[in-house]
Amino acid sequence: MSRFKDVKFMSAKEKERVVEDFRRFLKSNFDRKYFTKRLYEHLHLHCSFIAHYDIDGFYATYFDEPEMSIEFLNQFLTGESTELKGTWWLSGDYADVNKAMCEVARKIAKKGLIASLRNKQYRIDMPRAQALIEKHGNNKDKMVMQIIEASVREAYDETEEGAMLFATGLVEKLKNAGCLL
Repeated sequence: MSRFKDVKFMSAKEKERVVEDFRRFLKSNFDRKYFTKRLYEHLHLHCSFIAHYDIDGFYATYFDEPEMSIEFLNQFLTGESTELKGTWWLSGDYADVNKAMCEVARKIAKKGLIASLRNKQYRIDMPRAQALIEKHGNNKDKMVMQIIEASVREAYDETEEGAMLFATGLVEKLKNAGCLL
């Protein structure tokens, strides 16, 4: 017997397939070839995500930048809709499949997915920031960039609880370097 129930617009078997597609997609670290039309349709029809015009627009919105992938994933870790800020997507006819997707996300996130995404974002952000400093900056800006880069490296190894300590330490380092009043 399936852990899912048939509803008017989705059979228990279809719900199982959505969860399997979701699992495969997360395990692949958001590889586009595993972002199926079935998964896309479920996300925007039953998980409180906006369609973003089509499957490619949705993918570009949430998976081109790792920080947006974290936003996407957080919906399944916290239960709060990323875009609409409610939890109603976890009730009603699709509660069983959506809660199963949350379970999958929690299991995969425990294996370091968020840390991996943060590191990937860091590797994207730092060259961008350095290029902007080179283009528009001055020596003080370059010193600030070096301090931020060193601090961000430390932060990627921190837990969420360490975020406030990180921010406080960063401000203190910038003050000591004469970059902040």
